[in-house]
Amino acid sequence: MFDFIRKPGAMSREDFQARLKEDGAWAVGHPRYRAGVGKRVDSIIGKDLAPFGEIADLFDAIIEVWVADTLQLESLMEEQARRRAVFTDRDRSFTAMTHEQRLV
Repeated sequence: MFDFIRKPGAMSREDFQARLKEDGAWAVGHPRYRAGVGKRVDSIIGKDLAPFGEIADLFDAIIEVWVADTLQLESLMEEQARRRAVFTDRDRSFTAMTHEQRLV
């Protein structure tokens, strides 16, 4: 599962990153979240982070989640939406459920 996150336009990049870090700390400390998720990676996107190519500032962060228990994770969706409402632009953010096809 991938969450493609955009911050609200008026929020500073620093405030967004601080709130994303708080959200990650909540996830690590929440037993039900930990039961539903095998692994979570927060990837911050920024113009100063890519040493090559053209930067497209489409998202501010991508949260990659390896789902261990779909039902456990689904039970937290409303709570997670409330938590993220303060630091995400819901109209420009979305979640993509994926199925891994390992090549190597």
